[in-house]
Amino acid sequence: MTSPQYCIGGSCITSWPTAVTPTFQIVTNTGNTTTNGVTVGSLTDSGSLTFSQANPYISASSYFVAPGGAYFNSGTVYTENTIQARGGIHSDTTSNLNIYGGTSGNTSFSGSVITPQICLNGSCQTSWPSNTGATGATGPTGATGATGPAGATGPAGPTGAAGPSGAANATLNSVTTLGNTTGNGITVGSLTDSSSLTFSQANPVIGASSYFIAPGGAYFNSGTVYTEAPIQARGGIHNDTNTYLTISGGTSGNTYFLATSASA
Repeated sequence: MTSPQYCIGGSCITSWPTAVTPTFQIVTNTGNTTTNGVTVGSLTDSGSLTFSQANPYISASSYFVAPGGAYFNSGTVYTENTIQARGGIHSDTTSNLNIYGGTSGNTSFSGSVITPQICLNGSCQTSWPSNTGATGATGPTGATGATGPAGATGPAGPTGAAGPSGAANATLNSVTTLGNTTGNGITVGSLTDSSSLTFSQANPVIGASSYFIAPGGAYFNSGTVYTEAPIQARGGIHNDTNTYLTISGGTSGNTYFLATSASA
């Protein structure tokens, strides 16, 4: 049977339709909203990553990597484990680096403290002063004068308190349905997440051409924080859950101050 047109009901065609290979949708704007999870092989974001939920999780089976650095520009950064500051600690915007100690205001050093100069209440020394008293003069009848008092022995440093227990993890709602799944990367202008960001890969990289900004602060509640470059601690360093702030030094246990060390 030959005809220039075939119709089924009111739908008519003049040629057979061509089969089209399905492709994934290209996200071109911030539409395409879903309440399900999104699983991707990689994610490239040309804008910013924004969470609408307070205290969201950025999680993986191990630490995440930020090769461009990180800039926490207003909120406090909390760590439950020791910060591994491989490049040291420094403040690049203030004259002095403030170390606030623990809740008592005290700071405990686990090893030696090495510094070219140390100051106490405005009095600075580059070496320990001599505390040996002078010998008294010999009397005319041969009696020996009194010996000057010996210098006082400096007090022993306090023992660092044990570190606090890690905070309990918050219970997260499990995702039972994953929508919009692709093994390919997705490029978006910006990404807004109402929950948390979870990586299935160990040591994932959060990369940008420079540091990323976390205005709400950051809370590293179990894994260790490693930095290869110096930590720029503009607001100082403090332990808000323990009596002492413990500074464990380098691999030798010693701590080296590149500039003057001052104590109020």
